[in-house]
Amino acid sequence: MVRATSAGGLPGGTVSIRFDQATVAVLGVKPILGTDSGMAEGHVDNGHAVLTFPAIDTLGGTRALAEITVRGIAPGRSTLAFEPAELGVAAVTPGQAVVDVK
Repeated sequence: MVRATSAGGLPGGTVSIRFDQATVAVLGVKPILGTDSGMAEGHVDNGHAVLTFPAIDTLGGTRALAEITVRGIAPGRSTLAFEPAELGVAAVTPGQAVVDVK
């Protein structure tokens, strides 16, 4: 689950989350936040899960932005990490998740 936290709104934009293709395969990138407008989308592109979403005037805390489904394909460790993003005037503090495949 990819989450966003803001006391106010969230500018629209595109974020990219890198993963190790030798260890995991991304089966799906499902936008959750912003789907009411029909403008949110997600796809996989060369080792990145890419999310594009519209501006949201009021976020009000922490909300789910998208769901990324992965499948282990080889033993090892893959870090799912945000690539640097420019989202207007928003301060972006990227996080990461580690997936261990046994």
